[in-house]
Amino acid sequence: MLYFGYCTFLNRSELERYLPGSEVIAQAYATNHRVEFRGSDTRDDRGWCHLEGGPSAAGQRAYGIVVRHAPELFETDYQGFDRVFLTVYGTDGATYDCWTYVMSAPRDHVRPPDDYWRDVPLGLEQWEFPAEYVEAVLDTYRSARPARSEPKPEGRT
Repeated sequence: MLYFGYCTFLNRSELERYLPGSEVIAQAYATNHRVEFRGSDTRDDRGWCHLEGGPSAAGQRAYGIVVRHAPELFETDYQGFDRVFLTVYGTDGATYDCWTYVMSAPRDHVRPPDDYWRDVPLGLEQWEFPAEYVEAVLDTYRSARPARSEPKPEGRT
């Protein structure tokens, strides 16, 4: 099976963590899609990566990687995420029919926590995507509302 990895899955260590034994076969982009950072319908204190494919993404590209993986990894569910199928265009000139995760019910634009976010710029750097694309993802992150900190226990500063 082929997976389209974007956002945190661009970081090789995260890719191996969630799709162990997978093989990257191409860099690619999804047309009429863009990366966003969104809260969910059940949590608005933090954001996650979301691949937006609605009308507001018309004319844009989301860059990522095409990954071949064992079929059983397709069965892994993550709460708040759905599997979708899309065709992406490889920088090698080929097209690939892939699947990926998107948020089930994305809400407001909210930054992810620092430990989640750090994988995004690391992955973008590892794959050397076009500078204007990297800057657009960073701008999207900067324009999102900061994640709220965990409340401190009473009596602690």
